[in-house]
Amino acid sequence: MDFLLLSFVFFVRGIKLPCILADDAFLRLPIANYFLKHSGAFFIRRNMNEDASPMFKSLLKEYFQQILISHKAIEFFIEGTRSRTGLLNSPKHGVISWAMELITKGKVEDVIAVPITIMYDRLYEEESLLHEQLGRPKEAESMKRIARASMSLQTYCGNVYMKIATPISLGTILKECQVHPMAVGVRREDSFLSKELNPHQSQQLFAGEACLVNEEKAPDSTLTTHNTKNDSVSITLYRTAVEATSLQVMESLLYFTYPTPTSLVSTILLLDINGIHIDDLLLQVHWLYNEVLRKEAHFLYSSPMRTMEESLTAVKEALSLLDKYVLMAAENVIKPKIIYKDFKSVLLLSFYKNQLIQIFQQKAIVCLSLYAVSNSCCHQQNSSTEEGILKEYEFLWTILKGVFLFHRPFNKYSALEVIRSSVQYGISIKDENQYKLNTAMNKQIRIFCECLWPFVESYWVMATTLLDLQVFDISQFVTLNNIQEGLNTSTKEITKEELIQRSHFLAESLFFKGKVVSQRYIFNT
Repeated sequence: MDFLLLSFVFFVRGIKLPCILADDAFLRLPIANYFLKHSGAFFIRRNMNEDASPMFKSLLKEYFQQILISHKAIEFFIEGTRSRTGLLNSPKHGVISWAMELITKGKVEDVIAVPITIMYDRLYEEESLLHEQLGRPKEAESMKRIARASMSLQTYCGNVYMKIATPISLGTILKECQVHPMAVGVRREDSFLSKELNPHQSQQLFAGEACLVNEEKAPDSTLTTHNTKNDSVSITLYRTAVEATSLQVMESLLYFTYPTPTSLVSTILLLDINGIHIDDLLLQVHWLYNEVLRKEAHFLYSSPMRTMEESLTAVKEALSLLDKYVLMAAENVIKPKIIYKDFKSVLLLSFYKNQLIQIFQQKAIVCLSLYAVSNSCCHQQNSSTEEGILKEYEFLWTILKGVFLFHRPFNKYSALEVIRSSVQYGISIKDENQYKLNTAMNKQIRIFCECLWPFVESYWVMATTLLDLQVFDISQFVTLNNIQEGLNTSTKEITKEELIQRSHFLAESLFFKGKVVSQRYIFNT
């Protein structure tokens, strides 16, 4: 759907349509592949390093580079595949490296990458997404699936939001790497964890004057340079420039990830397993909307919610789009509640909720750190000091950096600034040198915590499952070395699939306590 929408926008704006780097699954479709080929699409295998022959890789790379040399645009997906959690996946460097190689070898003067985000009020692929989150393999592309998808086009799915970011010059990044190799990619330090450090405040959006973005999975390519005397240094510089380019593209995509009204409503609905009254839902969604605007003022909603009347309209619209997953309970009472139907509904609502995470990452980590030191059963005397909270903050940063694309190393001074600013924001109260959560902000604090709790739970579930594999009687061991030896010799061996299934069984039981962990989260741990 994404590449069709982007091509449609180009057509409406009178821009020449880009070539599309598509999954080779479409190549096996007897009718669709004809139209795709004649529309400028070319195909790539998902597992290039495993499935493709050296000749195929060379031909694909050469074809890609010749398109750029002829000054044509190429559309691709930098994540390689669609995210099934609502979060961005790690970038694939292959296609970026092919483009950068053209610059280093002097075949082109520059290549421009334009990051584009496309967000939906409601996904057309909800059922497929839900099945994959429950562990089923992705359904292969087929004419039957296309026909089924075309029938769903008659279903109203709300609005589509397309944001086109400022173009990124690969040539400029390469020059910056040559002058300041250690500074490239660091000048935007914590740009998505701090509004004050946000580099995009002066950026302008332009709707339709972009050409390429979002990358299809491709293998890393090697480079033999001829422009410098020291090839090993140039190769290192080249790889640094490729990684810096991928990082800047991902940062732009993160910055323009659009929290839709559906994501706002989903976030509030997930707070209570027993449901929420419509009046309370309206108040909390309105508050959350204003928090988004205060943090990220560049978002321009097509359906603004600055007044309660506008918020009510947007909430009703979002609930109508989520009608398969939420219901109005006990309609005969004075104040009926809105609740989600089952744990499958929780998984889908979590997908929409995750669109908000990149906005509130910083506050969420601080809230969880404060929550940990104030509720720990082994609470230490100095754990509520800045140093104690900083320790918890760094721990959370470490385990979550792979999930949320924290590309940069932990910054102690930036973290301390965030912890101190939590007092000004009202999240915490500081008494002398001790911090504690502000109970007057419990509802707001819980919303921030809910952004990260499912991911922290996934680590807990996986760790608990792994510990269950350790079978030994501690009374049989005397020293720490003997205990470690007993752990090594008494460990059960199971396959990765069995481990995930065991973890998922435990995670599913969390639903009855108001929590649920997606199998996708467990796999990512």
